[in-house]
Amino acid sequence: VRAYLLDAPLDFDVFNRVGALIGSGGLVFLGEDDDVVRLARHFTAWLAAESCGQCPNCLNGLVSLGETLDRVLKGEASSLDIHTLWGKADIIRAHSKCGLGQTAPNPVTSSLRFFPVSYLHYLLDNPRLDTLELFLSLEALHIITRGNGAVSAAASPGPVTFFLKKGFIKFIVEELEKRDHFRPVAESRPRRFLKLLGLTPAQVGWQGVKVEYSPETIAQHPYLMVGDLRARNEAAPSA
Repeated sequence: VRAYLLDAPLDFDVFNRVGALIGSGGLVFLGEDDDVVRLARHFTAWLAAESCGQCPNCLNGLVSLGETLDRVLKGEASSLDIHTLWGKADIIRAHSKCGLGQTAPNPVTSSLRFFPVSYLHYLLDNPRLDTLELFLSLEALHIITRGNGAVSAAASPGPVTFFLKKGFIKFIVEELEKRDHFRPVAESRPRRFLKLLGLTPAQVGWQGVKVEYSPETIAQHPYLMVGDLRARNEAAPSA
């Protein structure tokens, strides 16, 4: 969690400036063993049940938002699903007439904003994840920032470059290890993360990673957005 929020007083104006709401004043305290992604799913289901249904984009959008979160929780999600979460949240807010719909996506967007590694933890469960998809996921989660890493595209048709700083790689590994402690799986997520980056545990904190891909490679990536979305649309029943 961003450090500046830890000292924010419980005040309506202060919370509004940092992009949060006090609401009725109820507080929920979470421990390190709480799963933020599952919590976002719980609140999304509850808010869908509370929706009056007058605004289709609110009720249907929340149901659809929950279905995308289910893909994340099942270890089936990709960077496309992360972009989809952001996009669906914007649509629900923009096309809802009351405060419930206008704030209903907040549990999802707040968890994406403040706990992106929790989502990365589930993305690493996807057996189809490769190095390119890992960087696309980091970008979708906004984990790649100007200070810790970057994605840059040369003038067309030049290569697209991704890189992560060594200190930030160590930070992500430590965060993944915390989550693995409470939700262990057969293959640890930190180990898979390092394998995709081509690093060994001994290199963590000592070596950054920089990779380049041609625009053609990204466009033809077998797991990438357009092909995956087309496959889902073809599988969906027609209206």
